[in-house]
Amino acid sequence: MLIKNLKSLRILNLNNNNLSTLPESLTQLDNLSKISIRGNHFSDFPVVLNTLIEKGVQIEMDASFKLKWIKGYSEEIIQSIKDLESIIRNPLKIKEDHCYEKSLLKIIADKIVGIELYEEDIHIIPESITIFKDIEIIILKIKNLEKIPESLFDLKHLKCIYLKNNNISSIPESLGDSKSLETLYIKNCKLTKLPESICNLISLKKLILSKNQIIILPESIGNLESLEYLALNNNKLKYLPKSITNLKLLKKIEIKNNPISLRKKKTMKTILTQLKNKKVIIEKK
Repeated sequence: MLIKNLKSLRILNLNNNNLSTLPESLTQLDNLSKISIRGNHFSDFPVVLNTLIEKGVQIEMDASFKLKWIKGYSEEIIQSIKDLESIIRNPLKIKEDHCYEKSLLKIIADKIVGIELYEEDIHIIPESITIFKDIEIIILKIKNLEKIPESLFDLKHLKCIYLKNNNISSIPESLGDSKSLETLYIKNCKLTKLPESICNLISLKKLILSKNQIIILPESIGNLESLEYLALNNNKLKYLPKSITNLKLLKKIEIKNNPISLRKKKTMKTILTQLKNKKVIIEKK
């Protein structure tokens, strides 16, 4: 028997199983008033929960919820994020005399450590992505993405930002607030410059900026005390700032396919020589 045929079902207990998802057909149980899903192992965001809550179904879950990543096509997942934000921040009236606090979905938000959004016709990431307070990794492979919310860099545990194949041309100054950021990967985008605040990224180890349209790097880049790897291939750089020789932990730099200015070649030679003397691997051809 299909679960959707249980038209009279009011209470559904699915505790302590190995469930990784929930069927959409649960939304067809018109008399369902309560579902318990404690002790399961959900691997993807169970979007069906949003619909059940909207219908006034009480949901019981606990801290054994295993969901760590949200992955999927942008439009669907971004809507789920918006729904989740609404669910967390606003109480739901089940009945006129009863208010249901949605701490159950707050559990989800507090456990998410990674979000990956695939290509879709999305131009702006919603501010509501910041409800995931403990998030460490954000991967955005969205072709038409043009803007990153400033609040993204308020996430205190963020360690990796991965942006590829989109229309982003600038990064907000709030980037400097990401003190825990270790990897910044922006490849094949339309980035033209970096904010001066990048100097505040004291934990940054890898900075990958290949295949952009960067013309100049800020002098403050020399303050990245933890930087080990710097990739600048296929940009529009005419020279490197002298401060780059201050990067004490730098192990490798890539600068292939950049239109280095003839007027700056002497300065560039001096910079590269200093880097070589520090045993830095240089890829420039």
